[in-house]
Order: sequence, then C-alpha cells, then structure tokens
Amino acid sequence: MAFIDNVPSMRAAFLPLLVIITVIMSGRLRSVHGRFQNLTGTQREARARLYSDIESSPVLQNKMFPLSPDGPVEVNIGMNLYKVMAVQEVAQVMTASLYMEVAWRDEGLAWDPEDYANISRAYLPAHSVWTPAIISLNSATETFSIFSSVEKLDLSHEGVSRMTDGVVLGTHCLVDLKYYPFDKQTCTVMLGLGGYDVDILPIARKVDLIAGVNEQVTIPGEWKVVSHHLRVVPAAGMSLVTYTVELDRSSMYYTLCVLVPMAATSQLSLLVFWIPPAAGERISFLMSIYVSTTLYLGQASDTLPRKDFGLLNAPRMILFVTFNLIQCILVLIATIISMYLHETELKRAADTLNKDPDKPRPKSPRDSDGEMTHSAPQEDVPVVEFRTKDRNILDHKSKFFATEMTSGCPKSWPPNEREATRDNFVEVDTRCRRILRKLLRFSRISRKNRNSDNSCRMSANTLDKVLFIVFLFCSSLFFCSIFNV
Repeated sequence: MAFIDNVPSMRAAFLPLLVIITVIMSGRLRSVHGRFQNLTGTQREARARLYSDIESSPVLQNKMFPLSPDGPVEVNIGMNLYKVMAVQEVAQVMTASLYMEVAWRDEGLAWDPEDYANISRAYLPAHSVWTPAIISLNSATETFSIFSSVEKLDLSHEGVSRMTDGVVLGTHCLVDLKYYPFDKQTCTVMLGLGGYDVDILPIARKVDLIAGVNEQVTIPGEWKVVSHHLRVVPAAGMSLVTYTVELDRSSMYYTLCVLVPMAATSQLSLLVFWIPPAAGERISFLMSIYVSTTLYLGQASDTLPRKDFGLLNAPRMILFVTFNLIQCILVLIATIISMYLHETELKRAADTLNKDPDKPRPKSPRDSDGEMTHSAPQEDVPVVEFRTKDRNILDHKSKFFATEMTSGCPKSWPPNEREATRDNFVEVDTRCRRILRKLLRFSRISRKNRNSDNSCRMSANTLDKVLFIVFLFCSSLFFCSIFNV
C-alpha cells in the first residue's frame, strides 16, 4: 500500500527527465530530415525526374526500335577472351570464358545533362528497351541466346545504350589432331546478330579487359592463346559475327609422361636380342613389353576422336602406338625364329656327339690259308677265335690248357712256341690298329662337331645382332620423322 501511495510522487520526479529526452530526440530528427531534404532537392529530385521522363517517353512506352537518319543503326560489338577452359578432343567442343559488349545509339533516349543536375548516366531494365538479338550459331550446349541474363542496361546522355556480360560458351570446334600433342588449333565462335524489324550495321571493335582482371583470371593451363580477332560479315536479315581464337597446346606434359615412356618401352623390346637363348626369358620379356604398350594404346584411344580418317591424315599418336605394337610383334616373330635356329643347331650338334664313334670293323680274312684272325672287342683283353682248321693244334693239349689259352694264357706257359709268338704279334697289331683308328675317328668327329657348332653359334649370334641393328635404325628413323617437330 505504501508503494501505491508513492506513485504520484515518482511520476512528478521523472517528468522533467522525459521532457529533456524528448527535446533532444526531436532536434536530431529535425537535423536528419533537413539533410535528406537538401539531398532531395539537388540529386534525387533530378534523378527522379530523369527516370520519370525516360519511362514516359514514347520510345520506352512503345518499346520502339532506334532510328538513325544516316541509314542502318550502327551496333558496335566487342569481345575479349578471359580463358580457354577446356578443349574436348573427343566431343570436338571448346569451352571458353568471354567478355562481351554491345552498344548502339538511339536519339530518342538522349537528354541534356544540365537539365538534370549534370547527371549523364542512367540504368534501365534491359527488358524495357529495344535490344538486338544475339544468338550462338555453333553452340554445343542448350543455351543459344546471349545476354539473356542481363538485367540492367547502361544509358548515356547521348542516347548510347550499352550491354555488358561475361559468358561461358561451349561451341563446336573442328579439332585437327594430326600432329597431336604438338598441334595448333583454330576455333571459331559464331554469333548471329539481328535487329528484328530494323536494319543494323554491326561494327567490330576492340574491347579491353579491366586492368588486372586478365592476370587474375587467365590461369596457365594446357592451351596457350596465340591470337584472337573479331570479324563481322553484314547481311540483310542477320549478320554473322565470328570470333576466331588460335591455340597452341603445351606439349611438355605429353612428351615427358606419354611419348618418352612409350618410346623407351618400345626400344626395350630390342634388348631381347642380347638375352642368351639358354636363359629362357625372351618370350616372357617380350610379352610384358607388349602388355605395357597396349595400355598406352588405351590411353590414346580415350583422347582421340572416333572418326574416319585416311592413312595420311591419321593422328600421329595412333601411328606411333600402332608402330610400337607392330614392332613388338615383329620382334617376337624374329625371336621365335632365332630361338628355333638355336635349338635346331644345338640339337643337331648334340645328336652328332651322342653317336658311338666305335663302329664295328667289317671282317676281312688276312690270308687265304685260314690263319687265325682277331676281332676288335670292346674290352682290353682280346678274345681269340679259332677256325676249324686250327682245331688240330688243340688235340694234344688238355682241356685246361685250351681254356687258359682262350682266356689269354701267360706268355710263360705257351702251349706252342710258334702259335704263341703268332698270337702275340696279332694281338699287338690289333691293339695298335684299334687305338690309331679311335684317335683318327675322334679327331675327325671332334673337328667336324666343333666347326658345325661354331658355325651354328656364329650364324645365330649374327642374326640377333643384325636384327637388333635393323629394328633400332627403323624405329629411330620413324620416331624422328613422324611428328615433324
């Protein structure tokens, strides 16, 4: 109850404070209102009057096309290249970022700046003013209309309207990949410029980018812009505007990462001729080289377009990879032939060496009186053969003595002095003849085998070296002449 009784006294205490705050705020509001009132009188009022007069003009009310007393309406068009974003070789499409500017003059939209507080520029909605029709004739995307996203149009006091826009265009480009990756391409952006129901005269002019924009936007990439120029071909209905861009591909990446490894891999296949045939690794080595070469062929097929071309106009990259594959196949065939020659000659030499050099000597009687002859046994101890005529010699000998004589009896126990001496001479003569015959036959066979083996090895080795030199010369000549660098 005491708090309620003190409310009137509290109101009386806060009343002066509220009055002071109200006075201060009213003064500030008055000062702000005064500043806006002055601005409205100088700039805003003039700009408001300018926009009101422009919007109420017959040109905007009826969306009339511009008129020129000298003839067709001159439409200046300018283009400049920001950056080549991509060149798709397979799809034959160039994607580029462009800066475009179109300007024309309409006397019905001109004014005197002195009547509007020296205001010389105005900005109007693009859909409220007549604008020329600009379309992309070789567009590779769904967008054909240019400047379709422009909202404002820059208008000067002289009646010059200007539209500017940055566009990303994907256009068809006939890419010639004959000398890929050392190629130069020329792509053209084709635009159609029309004035609907008014004749226009398109004029190409140079447009400079904003200072510093080119350095910030143009990033060094695969393509380097050599030159670019704009050309206009006037026509009655729709004029043709061509913007030609000449490009040069940076080939260092392809040289270091594709061509050099592929050429080195191909030349490694020639080292197979230096691998000994006995090593048995020739075929496996060549197959690994062949598989690695086919991988490069897949990479080249993904990069190049799939179209018909003659042998003379074929991309050099395709010829390069195809030559490597053919060389690998020919080296494989030559290696198989060389290994076959090696195996054939070595087998022939082995068969000759494995033959028995001691062939049985044909029997020929030494005399006609039926004397005892000896064969050429393989053992050192000779076996004595007796003819029917000599059996009377053993009649008075014992069976034991005949057995001893047959097995080679000692000289101290001769059954008969005459027969023993004769047997001794026959045995010595037989052994000498056998040894001499073995030496002559061994020397003759060894010399024959040695000559045939050396000739075999010499011919096979020579074949390998000749094939290595021939393949190396042909591949080096092909690599130096294919790209005409």
